[in-house]
Amino acid sequence: MLAEQAGSPLLADFVNATVARTSLILARYGRPHSAECGIDEHVQLIEALKKQDRTRAMEIMDRHLHAVEDRAYAEEVPQMDISAILSRYVVTKD
Repeated sequence: MLAEQAGSPLLADFVNATVARTSLILARYGRPHSAECGIDEHVQLIEALKKQDRTRAMEIMDRHLHAVEDRAYAEEVPQMDISAILSRYVVTKD
């Protein structure tokens, strides 16, 4: 959403592709974590942006991206089947 708000289609496409790939990689190889892990950081980021506090927004974003990176460096991860990961996104017609 931030990339789209910047008004650059190229940036928005890059960020969307990166997020999609990163999410899939973390689902397959990353350390298990709560789906709620980043919600508080997102709320904090939005509040900093509303206040136009660039320094605070950059600190929050930096910490958030490092947390994502740390999850990617799991020491021992149970291997999930890629079809099991993607199955939650399948829409079935009745």
